[in-house]
Amino acid sequence: MRRLLLSCLVAGSILAVLGVGPVAAGTRQDVTMTVTTTFDEFPDAFTATGLPGCSSGLVYDGGAHLQFTPGPGVFAGYKVFDCGNDTGFVVRLNARFGGGGSTGTWAVVDAWGSVAGMWGAGRLAGDPIEGGIIDNYWGTVTF
Repeated sequence: MRRLLLSCLVAGSILAVLGVGPVAAGTRQDVTMTVTTTFDEFPDAFTATGLPGCSSGLVYDGGAHLQFTPGPGVFAGYKVFDCGNDTGFVVRLNARFGGGGSTGTWAVVDAWGSVAGMWGAGRLAGDPIEGGIIDNYWGTVTF
């Protein structure tokens, strides 16, 4: 009887580990996003590759700390990427910007719709344009 109980416990433990394994593993995907960031009250347009169901949309400011200094300015805050069709995600963005463009890092902090459960991070670099910056994001995300 004890052997049967022990065998059942061992078998149950193995099945539990096997059942959790595939859930914990995810599909890693390279991603790029290009955002035309303008310094006005309107949302910014973006295009993306590597995000299922989200190849373009609008970006909204989700709260930020902006600091303009004699050198580069600093942006620390959130950007909400709205892909339409109830799909989108939020990134935490830390960037420095100035006359030469922008550089920084980003990380996904929330996602819903066809990208629900997505997490990941990367870098960005931007080129200045009249009244804004074209930001190019790259990195990896996991679904």
